[in-house]
Amino acid sequence: MTRDDARRTIRSEWRLIIREITKGAKTKVNHEPSWICPLCGHGTHGDGLTVNPKSVDGNGLKCFGCDFSGDIIDLYSQVNSKDYNTSLKDLAQLIGISIDQNPGSVYQYKDQNRSAKMNESPSPKGNTEKKEETVITAADYTSYYEKCKKHLTNPEAMEYLQRRGVYDTAVYYGVGFDPMADPANAPGGNGEILHPCPRIIIPCSTGHYVARRIDNNSQYKALNPARAKGAAAPAIFNAKALDNPKAQELFVTEGVFDALSVMEVAGKDTAIALNSTSNAKALIEKLEQTSTTAVLIISLDNDAAGAKAIQTLREGLQQLNIPYITADISKGHKDPNEAMIADYLCF
Repeated sequence: MTRDDARRTIRSEWRLIIREITKGAKTKVNHEPSWICPLCGHGTHGDGLTVNPKSVDGNGLKCFGCDFSGDIIDLYSQVNSKDYNTSLKDLAQLIGISIDQNPGSVYQYKDQNRSAKMNESPSPKGNTEKKEETVITAADYTSYYEKCKKHLTNPEAMEYLQRRGVYDTAVYYGVGFDPMADPANAPGGNGEILHPCPRIIIPCSTGHYVARRIDNNSQYKALNPARAKGAAAPAIFNAKALDNPKAQELFVTEGVFDALSVMEVAGKDTAIALNSTSNAKALIEKLEQTSTTAVLIISLDNDAAGAKAIQTLREGLQQLNIPYITADISKGHKDPNEAMIADYLCF
């Protein structure tokens, strides 16, 4: 069947698919079964993720704990750190349907006064002239990064990065700006791709970047990561710092903006970012292949997911005999960036 037909079928089968992702919650919501949110755990002791009351077709989902809003494909993508196209393929296979091959498409990169065709998609879920979901034809966004870097002087982008206190460091690490990005590829009720928006583009590797939405519409704000088609997890930001033979100390943070915040204060190449707590294992695997001379300072977010990742890192680093310490440099704040904004980042 066509991709649109497959997407509609998958959306309509969400009650079947969700059983493969999470468990049912104890309490119903508006007489509708609810489920434990796999993103935040809401519903463990009561009602959880359920049908979005604003969903026209009854196939939209909503968590009133973490404010997730999307369909079963969006949920699967976030839970498994997979791009939209890979998630669509996985879920089609799960429910036993096949999707016709799509020859691909061209992303339309729009500026305030011009439009320019690009041969590379800025994410696995880009926007197209015909409003079709983009199929990735190459996992190399180098050309896209260069175009985005030229737009970093956009006043909107500059104000955002300055407000977060990392503008100078962002410039150094090749951060860019796309005023009309759509890596979330968030579908509208009739299947159209409707949500291009301004995003800060932070390269993590040639095939993965973080796209941080900076406008005030928060509906799709959480859908930020983009990665190469088929990638199992996001890339580690600034991983090359692990290979620096002169490095003495290296902070390990969870988010990209946390790493940028640390380096804004402590200097270049003094931090890396996992980009996902699930990447704790990926870091250990990398260090199994190539060790580091630096003492790792583990400074993840102050939440349950961060605590779990810290334990994974501790066990792995002990086995590899790599020196490390854990340090709460945020001192009561959620993460290092929030602490730096409050002028309370402590080393």
